[in-house]
Order: sequence, then C-alpha cells, then structure tokens
Amino acid sequence: MSEYWWDRSGRDAELERIEQVLSAAALAPAPLLAPTRRRRPGRRAWVAAAALLAALAAGWALHRHRAAPSLQLYPLAGAPTLEGTSLAGRATWHPGQALETGPDSRVKVLIGSRGEVDLEPGSRLRLVRADRSTQRLFLDRGTLRAFILAPPRHFFIDTPSATAVDLGCAYALSVDAQGGGWLRVAFGWVSFENDEREVYVPAGAACALHGGRGPGTPFFEDATAAFRAALDALDRGEPAGALDTLLAQARPQDAFSLLQLLPRLDTAERPRVCEGLTQLVAPPAGVDCAAILRSDPQALGRYWSALGLGEMKWWRLGGDLPAPPNRP
Repeated sequence: MSEYWWDRSGRDAELERIEQVLSAAALAPAPLLAPTRRRRPGRRAWVAAAALLAALAAGWALHRHRAAPSLQLYPLAGAPTLEGTSLAGRATWHPGQALETGPDSRVKVLIGSRGEVDLEPGSRLRLVRADRSTQRLFLDRGTLRAFILAPPRHFFIDTPSATAVDLGCAYALSVDAQGGGWLRVAFGWVSFENDEREVYVPAGAACALHGGRGPGTPFFEDATAAFRAALDALDRGEPAGALDTLLAQARPQDAFSLLQLLPRLDTAERPRVCEGLTQLVAPPAGVDCAAILRSDPQALGRYWSALGLGEMKWWRLGGDLPAPPNRP
C-alpha cells in the first residue's frame, strides 16, 4: 500500500484525486433534522454511499494496477553494499544498481506485495528492470532464495547460463564463478530456460545449471543417487552405460524427468526411453509413443496430465516441450 495515506510522504496523484472526492463528499451540507425525530437513511443516501465506496474501490484498484512495485532493501546481517556503498539501513533499489554481500552479510529484498528475495553471503545481484509488468534481476554469483506471489511470468532471475522464470513459487538459486549451479523448488513451479532449452521444475525437484550450456534435466531430489548420476552423465553428453542405469533406476514419479530428457537424446535412443516411460506411467487412451515422439501437442498435453503433477495452466509451449491441454 502507498505510504501517502499513512504519513503523506511522497506524492501520489491518483490517491490525492480520490482523497479530494472523499473530502468533497464529507463536506457536503447535511439536511437539518428535528431533534425529537430520528430518521433512517433513505434509499438515495444508501445509493450515494454505495457509489462513493465503489468509486473509492475502483480508484484504489486502478492505482494498484498502475503502480510499479517498489523494491526495498533491508540488511539482515553483516555489511552488504549497494553500488559499493555500505547499506546501513532500509534503502530503495533502482534499476542498474548492484547489490553485494560479503562472507558474513545477508540482505532481504521486498518486492512490494509481490514477494521477497533473500540474498545469501558471497553474492552479487543486479536489478535490471522493475515496472508494473516485469521485475527482472541478474544473479552474477552466489545464492538467493525467492518467495514470489506475482502473476506467472512476471518475475525473472537471469544468470550467465539460464533464466529462472517464476510460475508462482518459492525456490533457491545458486550460481558459481563458471556460470554453473543449481535450482531447487520448494513449492509451485519454475521454468528454467535459455535460448536453446526450456525445462519445468516442480516442487520437490531440482535442476543443475551447466556453465555455457544452460539447464540440465530436472529430477526429484528423492530419486536414487544412481538415477541422478546417470541423468547428469546424459546431460553432459556421456551416454556410455548411463541410459541403462537411468531406465533401471527410474520410478513412476521420475517419468517427468524422462519426458523432458527425450528431446536431448539421439533419435535412435528416443524409442527405447519412450517405451520405458510409458511402462512407468501408462498413457491415456489414444496416446502412444508414436505421438509422443513426433511431439504432437495434444498427445503431450494429455500425457503430462497423466503424470499427476497438478494443474499447470500457466505453462507455455516452448520448443519440443509439452504444454498441458488447459494452457491459456
């Protein structure tokens, strides 16, 4: 909420206009009433009051829609810096400014009513864009934890190798000096993407970030160590024996990993993986490996729904990746 109505700090033209309307209504002369007779408000008075409240609500909704979220910084520990200057207390963060934490410092970023980000020690984070429609940060190095309530695809965190696109979620993101790192999702979904690939990471899953190559294939963190190692080997282009291990170790809940791995495999390997995939989770009637392998949008959408990962209507179709059937 704007601070104008709390302490009159700053100027807010829209709220000032609403306040003038309210003041005019409050100062309008009221009819004289006989002291011995108490009248109930007439229908006209109720209608006027309702219209005034509706105008106030509409004005406030319009203001909230128009207002860009203010990004506020709050030091949590140590001596973080903003553009090289020590951050001693609350500060407003502006596009183009870099925020850095030393080995013992942490900072909280409040993004209006849309969420917050905690920047952990040894990190550098830049604000790229902050307006009504988009908030975009760039994590050069280090670790952050984000809790976002903004509409899907309004909040982005770029890294040197990929972009984390918020789909309504909480997650942790880490980047090292070589552009590698990891993404872990606590709840909701994150789209992890670059120019060549887009993967979807649900709650309880993680995804490796490979410097210079972008996101790997996501996996649930309770998958077996052998499954995770085989998946990493395939992502790195080291398939010798890895495919056998992957299929042997896969559980039904790991089907979402196999489905997102398919586009990365050689054409000759895809039928075998698809067969293993459909043995883990039976496809709906009318969907088979032939349709999945030719990336039929309807078949892929129906199969994604069969995985039991919940409704994901905010997805978008990206490259060979499937989208659910109720995508807007």
